[in-house]
Amino acid sequence: MFTPLRLALFSILILTVLQAVGRTVEVPYSDPSELIKLGRGVAYLRDAEGRMKLEDVSAKHADWRAFQGEVLNFQNTTDAIWLHFSVENHCNEPLFLLFGNAELDHVQSFLVLKGKVVREQRSGNLHPFETRYMYSNRVCLPLDSGSYDVYLRITTRASFYLPLYLGSMKALSKVNYRNSVFNGITIGVMLVILLYNFILFLAIPDPLYLRYCAYLLFSTSLMAFIQGIPYSFIWPEHPEINRFYFTNIIIAGATISAIRFSTSFLNIQEHTPKLKWLNRTLILLAILTVCVELVFRPIMVNALIQAVSGTTSLYLFVLGIVYYIKGFQRAKYYVLSWGVLVSGAIIYILTLNGVLEIHFLTLNSFQLASMAEGVLLSFALADRIHKLREEKRIAQEIAIQAAEENERLIREQNVHLEEEVHMRTRELEVEKQKSEDLLLNILPKEIADQLKAVGESEARLYNDVSVLFTDFVNFTGIGAGLSPQDLVHELHTCFKAFDRIVEKHGLEKIKTIGDAYMAAGGVPVEDREHARKATLAALEISDHISEYRRNGGLFEIRIGISSGPVVAGIIGVRKFQYDLWGDTVNTAARMEHYGEIGAVNISQSTYEQILSFPEFDFTDRGMVNVKGKGMLHMYLVRRSSITS
Repeated sequence: MFTPLRLALFSILILTVLQAVGRTVEVPYSDPSELIKLGRGVAYLRDAEGRMKLEDVSAKHADWRAFQGEVLNFQNTTDAIWLHFSVENHCNEPLFLLFGNAELDHVQSFLVLKGKVVREQRSGNLHPFETRYMYSNRVCLPLDSGSYDVYLRITTRASFYLPLYLGSMKALSKVNYRNSVFNGITIGVMLVILLYNFILFLAIPDPLYLRYCAYLLFSTSLMAFIQGIPYSFIWPEHPEINRFYFTNIIIAGATISAIRFSTSFLNIQEHTPKLKWLNRTLILLAILTVCVELVFRPIMVNALIQAVSGTTSLYLFVLGIVYYIKGFQRAKYYVLSWGVLVSGAIIYILTLNGVLEIHFLTLNSFQLASMAEGVLLSFALADRIHKLREEKRIAQEIAIQAAEENERLIREQNVHLEEEVHMRTRELEVEKQKSEDLLLNILPKEIADQLKAVGESEARLYNDVSVLFTDFVNFTGIGAGLSPQDLVHELHTCFKAFDRIVEKHGLEKIKTIGDAYMAAGGVPVEDREHARKATLAALEISDHISEYRRNGGLFEIRIGISSGPVVAGIIGVRKFQYDLWGDTVNTAARMEHYGEIGAVNISQSTYEQILSFPEFDFTDRGMVNVKGKGMLHMYLVRRSSITS
């Protein structure tokens, strides 16, 4: 049984269902000067697959609903939207429908009288422009006299906002005229600003002006495409061009050019170089949206490009505020102009997504903000020109004063003093060159330059270096039979040849310890082929000692190489010496100690790095028990028989 409470709840439920189900709204029209904006109460139906026909949507079971907003707005959707309302024309003049969105792909209208279609019309950006009833960037469709039902089927790849007007030709012409004048003013102002800044670029070839011109070009193009101007004036006979949805691509271009311009205008690389990665990330995201645009339907990337452009605008606006707070005076113009643009862009995006009500100001907020921003930034750039001229004038005055002072000093000088200064300068240069040459004989050039610049050099980790050790066999025994002078002469002769070979192959000589010679590849300048070059140098050293011994030389040699990480640098403050430390150095010494006479013994790490080079052949020695290191895999390397 129904209690009073249950009956009340049931009544509320029935009223809610009746409100949600779309019923045909009746639109009476009697005043020819009246302009009716259709919105609340208009029945709509979503066709997700886009396959429904008039007989499907006019059936009793069709899922019609009443629109609850003041202006029709379905935001971003791939659905085909059907609209249904009734018109009662009580005046003698014909009525027309004007669609406020210039980016509609397909518009199909059906006028139904007593269950029969009395007129069917098609229009939109993917239809020939000549089929439009009025020569306008917005679709306008004529209606009949009397009373009838109107069914509309609409699709678009843009944001699905739809200001829809009903009225006589006189009433609609006022709206159309207002929009045309507004578009002419905004785009005209933008083109004038673009031309003005391009002329400035020609007069002052500063890349900043060219980047600003690129940004203005994208912004103006975006305004034109949003208003459907290119189709109206540039390619009205080629609707197939409109199959390529350019708006999102232009927004991405505007975002990228805004970042490029702002980087130059605010000197971001000078003030905050760490933000370079963030700027590149935003540019990459904008490029990514273009790539997605080419693969998927444009409607799928509307939200993405709006998010990227909105985030970029807010980021640049906040960055300008931070710079202005820190005292960068030029940023005040940027903050003012960009604040206007950000406000307009946010209002426009919120309008497209149904957050704000659609009317003339909200729907055209981006155009108004872009125009204001262009004017303000042009003033900022003009102020920059004034400051550059002032700086140039001051610099010229200083230069003139300096020239006059120099001329006075030159007149006061005598020939004897000039010759003396010249002679002393030449002597100093000679002594300086001697010191430079001596320092470069002791230390690598990079380390020497660092010491001269800052007075010290920090040790540095190198992740991949090849260390080469040589040692003469039975040096002590051979040396016992020679005088000290002869022994030193013999070592000097060998090591001088080693120096030449090491330098030839791009290695760095590290040091000599008695009869041991140490060199390395990949330090202090990193080199990807350090292992190959070290091996070539070792083989040439081995060949040289063999040839030298055949001609009377006393020594035989063992050579070892290992590759891996080392720490390199200098220690102390007196008698500098560039040295290497690390397990790689110890392993290279073991390779030499456990090597074979007249051969080059290399570790597993070096073998892996030079294995792919055809100029080498290898002999696998297997695992060798090394004191203090355990079992190490060793290889003997020689020149390939093919290359030799």
